[in-house]
Amino acid sequence: MVDTRMNRTRVRVGCCVATVVLAAVAGCGSPSSSSGNGVRSAGKSTSVPEVWDCSFDKPAVRPQSLILACADIGVQVEKISWTSWEADRAEGQGTERENLCKPNCAAGNYITKPVSVVLSDPVQPANLYTKVATTDKNGKVLTFPLVKER
Repeated sequence: MVDTRMNRTRVRVGCCVATVVLAAVAGCGSPSSSSGNGVRSAGKSTSVPEVWDCSFDKPAVRPQSLILACADIGVQVEKISWTSWEADRAEGQGTERENLCKPNCAAGNYITKPVSVVLSDPVQPANLYTKVATTDKNGKVLTFPLVKER
């Protein structure tokens, strides 16, 4: 009888130890199992922000192009050369393609012009820039909101 009680106790202790070990291992996780948003649990960023325009692409750092007018793709910036990409702001130069909508937007009367691009207002915990502004050589500024969630 003593041996049976001893065996049951050993099995129970072994199960408890195995449960604790499994819970500890599951809590550790690996980089591939994380959400990939580059944010620590305290809400502080572990990497520079990404940008997510209205396209179907994934969020990116230093993308070559951005769609700014989602409804009709009436404004986009292409061939972007980024000069800085920091935690609170990114700056670059590119070519803006803007639909003038004259006589109407469906006619597709586009102009292209060189612009400065500024991304700002990163939001946490997503770690994404939420605002983009372009400025042309005449000082015309266009500002657009960006996607805030993944």
